Amino acid sequence: MNITLSILRSIRLYMKQCDWVLMHELNDRSEIWRRDASSEEIMLPVDGMVDNRQAEPLVMEALAVLAKNSKESIPDLYSRIADINCDLLSMRAYGGTVGKGTINLSKGVSALGGFYRIVTLSVNKAITVKGKRKICRDYLDGLDLLAPAEGSFIYTIKTDLSLMGDSNNLVEKDSSGSVGRAVNMHIYNSINMLHKNSRSEREFNNLDLIKDGIDGNMCRSFLDAFPEDLEGLDFIFDWSILDDMRPIQGDRISFDRNGRAKISLFQNTLSKEFQKDVADLPVHVEMYKRKKGEKEGRVSFRLPFGNNSYACSVNVSAEIYEKLRQIGNDEEVLISARLHISSATRTVVKIEKLKSVKLGSKNEMFLFDDKGRI
Repeated sequence: MNITLSILRSIRLYMKQCDWVLMHELNDRSEIWRRDASSEEIMLPVDGMVDNRQAEPLVMEALAVLAKNSKESIPDLYSRIADINCDLLSMRAYGGTVGKGTINLSKGVSALGGFYRIVTLSVNKAITVKGKRKICRDYLDGLDLLAPAEGSFIYTIKTDLSLMGDSNNLVEKDSSGSVGRAVNMHIYNSINMLHKNSRSEREFNNLDLIKDGIDGNMCRSFLDAFPEDLEGLDFIFDWSILDDMRPIQGDRISFDRNGRAKISLFQNTLSKEFQKDVADLPVHVEMYKRKKGEKEGRVSFRLPFGNNSYACSVNVSAEIYEKLRQIGNDEEVLISARLHISSATRTVVKIEKLKSVKLGSKNEMFLFDDKGRI
């Protein structure tokens, strides 16, 4: 086993997470660790001794103690410690034409493409900060595809958690600030929501699916990842212990053929556009655009809908335009409107007919006729 400075430091991080405490150093060559709950001690080399011939046996003895406590093999523990600052996202296909560690090439490529699109869809939804494109690209550039494992056919993606960002700009608000963990949690929550809907006995419709963040792209990517002749598909999440934010429901989400058939129905349903009337919906005004001398201006709203929000633009009269321009960022604006919603690919929400605008703090209300005039 090749003992590097990086591995040695990862072992220390793991031990701290498992309540081991550094007690003292011995002659600047080794360090003694102890856990309060037991009398066991572990000796590790200090950083400066990592290339010494005695470093490897010390580390192997330490791994043996840690593996015994965690009830796993030394190779499995070593692998987990080596990736301590990474989450591992795996997709396991089984049954049908999948052999032991083999899959038909075209189906394998399709499945991997579906898996990748599920990841990229979540990246785009999980990050809301300005400069989103670069952060998304940095996250995707940091993904590594590991060699397929034996046993059915398993794809595993390793995601680096070292990319940090402002947690206020991440959809998963409990994130420690790790962009990787926030995105990975969003991937988990998206797949889990798809799973819950696929197992639900209630009648479903476009609106319910959209409110749960499910769109045509998500369904299509899943169906690509789960070829028709397979028996099942598992998504497995191996979370790094360095970040406390993780789901409480479990680390594995499993789909069978019945689930696949239900998601195929979701895709057909989402291909149909529909309308919905909303009343006094709170919105945030994002942008204004009006050319000098024109009688109308264009206003963009950020409109909450289900678990997401969408940008919608509408033309308003010069009077309304100037009123909206005067409001502060925190002032409440309520709209009543008929929305046009499509979700064949990604969800798009448009204001088909604006019925009224209310300015909350000023207690002003403007009603519109069928042609959008006051």
